[in-house]
Amino acid sequence: MTYEGLRTLLVALDVFRPVLTEPGFRNFIVLFAGWVQTGGRHAVTQALVETAVPGREHHEKYHRFFSRGTWSPDELGHRLFDWIASLSSAESQIRIALDDTLATKKGEHVYGIGSHLDAVRSTKLVKTFAFGHVWVMLCVVVSVPFSIRPWALPVLFRLYRNKKECKGKGDVHSKKTQLAREMIDVVAGWAGKRRLWLSMDCAYCNDTVMRNLPESVVVFGTMRPDAVLTAAPFPKQPDKGKKGQRRGGRPPVRGKLLPKPETLAKDAQHPWLTCKATLYGKTETVYYKELSAQWYRACGAQLLRIIVVRVDSGRIGLRVFFCTDLSLSVRQILEGYADLWSIEVCFRDLKQLLGFGV
Repeated sequence: MTYEGLRTLLVALDVFRPVLTEPGFRNFIVLFAGWVQTGGRHAVTQALVETAVPGREHHEKYHRFFSRGTWSPDELGHRLFDWIASLSSAESQIRIALDDTLATKKGEHVYGIGSHLDAVRSTKLVKTFAFGHVWVMLCVVVSVPFSIRPWALPVLFRLYRNKKECKGKGDVHSKKTQLAREMIDVVAGWAGKRRLWLSMDCAYCNDTVMRNLPESVVVFGTMRPDAVLTAAPFPKQPDKGKKGQRRGGRPPVRGKLLPKPETLAKDAQHPWLTCKATLYGKTETVYYKELSAQWYRACGAQLLRIIVVRVDSGRIGLRVFFCTDLSLSVRQILEGYADLWSIEVCFRDLKQLLGFGV
């Protein structure tokens, strides 16, 4: 990196100054400058070596920045979120993505460590487990002029601890979905009236996350091909008794049963439609069928726009996507969900290039 490039980065970091003490901000600048120049494992000690700090100051105060610092990660994330939001118009939506990742780690005294399913190395037949930390992250997805792909920037994260680890420490156990919903509510409060386009996979498209979401949050998600779907209910008609009096009763919240996505895909009476969409950097022709329905088990009585997509390669056969905004086009829904891939690339870069989880 050139001197001018590093200088520009350091000036941009001034956005974090209000949530750090003056000494803390100076330590933060030193650590960041060393971290950017570090190759290989991005440890604190190596970052200090790159800035030639050990010859002038004791390294312990920089380690204390993380272990005993008074700053809050959520406040840093808030400042970053506000800065990103300020770069776009107030009428435009803010794209966010949510997922979790396993960072393998060992050590008897490492806080929060536990045995977790390694989704990357597991198959349907063989489940692989590994010791480490599972982080649930919420990222802002941004487009930058120097790259053709979108980038995911983490602004919120929560450490998931399994039941055994929480029980041993006497702490309350929280599911990944509960941590995810907590972060969604936090970022919705930051955004105010700005719309949030949230992309997440089927692991988080459930009752815990989806029920009673803020109105500003538009979800792009997936569902199982055998999901039970229902139509919107008809208004209940007055039920008159013998004396012309209306009987009481709860108004219906679900309508009649509709074909499951896999059934709709096989129905020859509903032909496949086509559209063009730019997915993962390529413009492709997509074959799809669509319907509006309730997925009551996960989303309650809310109507969803559901897109059944035919997959001609591999063994999947079809994918089912949905969106909570009925006004969006098929292309917008598919491209909105494709934003989720940027967080997977973020996880890869963090682990392979920046030493996250080492």
